[in-house]
Amino acid sequence: MKIIIAIILSVFIGMLIGAGLTYLRTQKKIKQQKRRYTRQSRKEIEELEKTYRSRLQEKTQSLQAEHQNQLNQTEAELNQQHENRLQETINSMKKDHQAQLSSLKQKLEQEHESQLQETINNLKADYENRIQTLIQQSDKTAENNQYNPINPNEQDKKHQKEEELSQKIIAWGDSGKVSHIPQLTHYVYHCDSYIRELIGSALGKISADKKVDSEIQKAIETLGKLSQDSEASVRKVAVDALGSIKSEKVVPFLKQAMRDSDSSVVKSASSAMTYYKFYPVSRSNQPTVKKKYQNPDSEKKS
Repeated sequence: MKIIIAIILSVFIGMLIGAGLTYLRTQKKIKQQKRRYTRQSRKEIEELEKTYRSRLQEKTQSLQAEHQNQLNQTEAELNQQHENRLQETINSMKKDHQAQLSSLKQKLEQEHESQLQETINNLKADYENRIQTLIQQSDKTAENNQYNPINPNEQDKKHQKEEELSQKIIAWGDSGKVSHIPQLTHYVYHCDSYIRELIGSALGKISADKKVDSEIQKAIETLGKLSQDSEASVRKVAVDALGSIKSEKVVPFLKQAMRDSDSSVVKSASSAMTYYKFYPVSRSNQPTVKKKYQNPDSEKKS
């Protein structure tokens, strides 16, 4: 009986040991399977991630290419619209500019015609006045020659006096002294046109580049009278002298000289006006200019 029990116990113990060993082997296999599954899972996950990244990269590139194409297309459309609008604006501006030019051309033509007609009328009036003055002077000279004959000695004396006066005038002008202006203005109505030319030249030398005071103002007024002299040579010298004076007070005389019948006077006045075209001329500075040369006798009669 004891032997049977011992056998049973040994069998039972053997079974327990076998069960334990089996359990240990089973656990070891389970661990190995877990490790294999973990490795396989990691590989599958890595492959899935790699595939996902690859697909994501392809999708991103595709979207970028599609977006770039859309941008290029939109930019081309905007550029075309901008060019069309710009061309329309340019065409509209051209039409407006052509209309303005046409209107301005018509206006300028009308103003030019009116100014030309006015200049022609003024030239005609000046020409008639000068002709009338020359006729009167010719009649007066003939009358003086008829009733007051001059002997040769008196003519020589007169010529000598004029020579002395010419030398004085030239010396006064070369001195540049303002104190000689009253002496020069005294001979503004001298009968000899050469003397009047010398007076204009001397006044110009004295007044050039000087500040305008009462004496220079007298010189300007005297030159203004000479700019309306009956002789074109005297008028030209006076205009050249006025052009050397840097003052707005000479501008009215120069403007009037620009309508002179002699082309050399007009040229000198136009050249001088280029220096004064920016000077404002007020009405108070516009002196009264005689339209024709008058001698002292005509002033006394008037």
